[in-house]
Amino acid sequence: MVKPANLPAESHDRESVDVIPGGTVFKGDHESGVITNSGQTTVKIIDIRTTTVELQLNDDIVKGLNAPVGEKTLPTMLLYDEAGLKEFEAITYVDDYYLTNAEIEVLSTYAEEIASRVPNGALLIELGSGNLRKVNILLQALEAAKKNVDYFALDLSRPELERTFANISQSDFKYVRCFGLHGTYDDGKAWLESNEEVRSRPRFILWLGSSVGNFEREEAKEFLKQWRETVIRPGTKDRMLIAFDSCNDAAKVWLAYNDRQLVTERFIMNGLNNANNILGRKVFDLSDWAYIGEYDVVYDRHQAFYESRKELVIPLAKPVKIEKGEKVRVERSYKFSYEQSVAMFEGAGLAIGTSWGQPGGEYALHLLHNPAAKTGLEPKKYAKAPCPDINEWEELWKLWDLVTLGMVRKDQYLTKPISLRNPILFYLGHIPTFLDVQVSRTADLPPTEPAHYRDIFQRGIDPDVDDPTKCHNHSTIPDTWPKLNDVLDFCGRVRDRVRAIYKNKENSSVRIQRGLWLGFEHEVMHLETLMYMLLQHDLTVPPAGVPEPDFRAQFLLDSTKANEGGETWIKIPGQKLVLGTKDCEQEGGFFTWDNEKPVLESSVASFEAFSRPITNGEYASYLKGIKSTAYPKSWTTDGRNLNTNVVAGVNRDDPSPAAFNGLFVKTVFGPVPLTYAQYWPVIASYDELSGCAKWAGGRLPTREELQVIYNHTETIKKDLEAKKLAAMIDAVNGHLSMDGVHITPPDLSALAGKADMSGANDMFANMVGANASFRRWHPTSVFGKVCGRGDGGAWEWSSTVLEQWDGFKAMELYPEYTADFFDTKHNVVLGASWATHSRIAGRKTFVNWYQRNYEFAWCTGRLVRDLAATGTD
Repeated sequence: MVKPANLPAESHDRESVDVIPGGTVFKGDHESGVITNSGQTTVKIIDIRTTTVELQLNDDIVKGLNAPVGEKTLPTMLLYDEAGLKEFEAITYVDDYYLTNAEIEVLSTYAEEIASRVPNGALLIELGSGNLRKVNILLQALEAAKKNVDYFALDLSRPELERTFANISQSDFKYVRCFGLHGTYDDGKAWLESNEEVRSRPRFILWLGSSVGNFEREEAKEFLKQWRETVIRPGTKDRMLIAFDSCNDAAKVWLAYNDRQLVTERFIMNGLNNANNILGRKVFDLSDWAYIGEYDVVYDRHQAFYESRKELVIPLAKPVKIEKGEKVRVERSYKFSYEQSVAMFEGAGLAIGTSWGQPGGEYALHLLHNPAAKTGLEPKKYAKAPCPDINEWEELWKLWDLVTLGMVRKDQYLTKPISLRNPILFYLGHIPTFLDVQVSRTADLPPTEPAHYRDIFQRGIDPDVDDPTKCHNHSTIPDTWPKLNDVLDFCGRVRDRVRAIYKNKENSSVRIQRGLWLGFEHEVMHLETLMYMLLQHDLTVPPAGVPEPDFRAQFLLDSTKANEGGETWIKIPGQKLVLGTKDCEQEGGFFTWDNEKPVLESSVASFEAFSRPITNGEYASYLKGIKSTAYPKSWTTDGRNLNTNVVAGVNRDDPSPAAFNGLFVKTVFGPVPLTYAQYWPVIASYDELSGCAKWAGGRLPTREELQVIYNHTETIKKDLEAKKLAAMIDAVNGHLSMDGVHITPPDLSALAGKADMSGANDMFANMVGANASFRRWHPTSVFGKVCGRGDGGAWEWSSTVLEQWDGFKAMELYPEYTADFFDTKHNVVLGASWATHSRIAGRKTFVNWYQRNYEFAWCTGRLVRDLAATGTD
């Protein structure tokens, strides 16, 4: 229950409008923009309204009351007239209403960290500001950080804006300026586009109070999507800080909305008075109605109702009959698990940059950004057709350019972050050259000039780790590489060639589509290769437009998060399985690499698998146990970030085992203390992880076992959710109260769950929630989780050696792709890393491989053990 911004307008505001589309920011002062901060003494309230909402509320009242019995509603906005706002503010001081204190706790704990992520010169826009005592915590932190920012409180109640700003001393601020915006959410969006100076400044949108919970889940997703499309610009410093209540304690939630002082009841009942005001006559007699609050365990929401004390007839133009005991819903307050929040962000096209929360994660603030490139995680988005369309190409190119042009300093293109590989510049030439070769070959076109680029860029090197002089055939390594700008010009011409093929609709043949697909997935794979190379480069620049994570805050959330089903040993029964897929390319099926074909039948005996990969913390304990300092290449002993000259450290209040001292994990944002990365999957070579597995009493899985694990975890995750829901419903047992908590009668049909609309099938997985396709730009915690494909952000090693199998046939367009590596030195890896594009990350048949002693690939491992070793059947 939080105050939305869409409220009836006050009459004294109707005389003038301070801001109109294309107009100035301040009408009266003839200002063309927001001026530099300078000891503000009063708060200017800007009227940005374009319409009033009384007529809409009137219509909503009539429409809601004419719904069938059991479905009648009144609009939530009725609760927030001037009297209702005062009652709501009183609610926020009630101990039972935990949400306000929870948010104050998070803001007080992390205000400095949040303020550090607000760009200097930003516009802070708070949606539905209400009482300013919470946001004032952040404003004080911004002032202390000497951030020149302008704070705008958006609300549709001018008296509320005037009253709340009167409680904040403007003389306390030198760097922060405060303004009121009188209007709706939609008015706020329009205002941000109404003036050139406003339009050009970074936006930092605050949506506090768990206001998102007042929307239906789909409506909340659409709301965020609209703001992402119109306000949060892709790949910029624009941000949205949004609060979520994740409490799933039915009794605690119910009491928050049914407090013992009856403040909430007065607040809700006042909504009927406001309805009378809107309708212009006394339609509702409060004595005829009672407030009822219920918690819905199936949908994780509290519901507020008016219940009629007797049979009534509502005197509207068309009278409405109300039965005795009939309920009219006026408000819903949804609670969001972390998984539900992530799914909603994904649907809205937003990504989490970092999070701050209470211990246990019951209440959290998520900092969102609009990624520079869009790569869907649902099969219906990332695998719409066998051949990528031009929009998918454009998004991939945005991502490639973000990495290659934004994360590499101009003086570093000729460096070799990994000595076994070519310099960085090679990959900028290799990708367009390879693509041009495939397009020229399949579309019967001449090479894009300069044609001699094929001599030096067509194929890279992948030498034997033990003896780098041994290497498959590769392009000539020149004495002098071409200039960067020449390579980029060539890349642009190749891209234009691809664009022309799509524009002219010359991509209809299966052969041309295969060439385009091959070039697309080749670029996808090398994007990840380049990323793990850049991780070994001390001067790599963090990705532009991506918020810097607060690794400590995330660690504290991870370390106290409730076990999501119990990390444990999972018994997996013996079974038959199918590897690979049929070649259906000529029949319109999806393109696949030669190692994904043909279909092979196999089987596994019963075994046990741990529910997640080995973590950095566990690997550190292993090294301590064997008295070794042979750290994996994903770690470093130097905590200094050479881009900022800041040395990463551990907060004195955070326990740090001796085995972690002086150790850091490499990220594109700089080194992170191992203490804060201890729950991430450890990234190391097969040889390193195999030794750890043996020390821990297990082994690494075979390819077949790993595939079965992924299949099994999909089922386990679904079963866990169903069991949680069933347990709650069993506890309710069909009654309307549980220890005094009123419960909405369970909708048992919800147990069956909604149909999977992601497009997932036997070939493609729904990757929403996985750490893949550049969602987080670093590994994430696997602690307390049941982990499947892409969870945690690293591939997983198998003990299966990459060898030629019956039926293998090298592909025509790239015959050496797999065949060159049948040398018994490479092992199969499955899954995905955080930098694996979803088109590959989600394809269940995709096979990757690395040399067993190659230390740089983003691969982890998990423990399995034979059942015979445990003494079980």
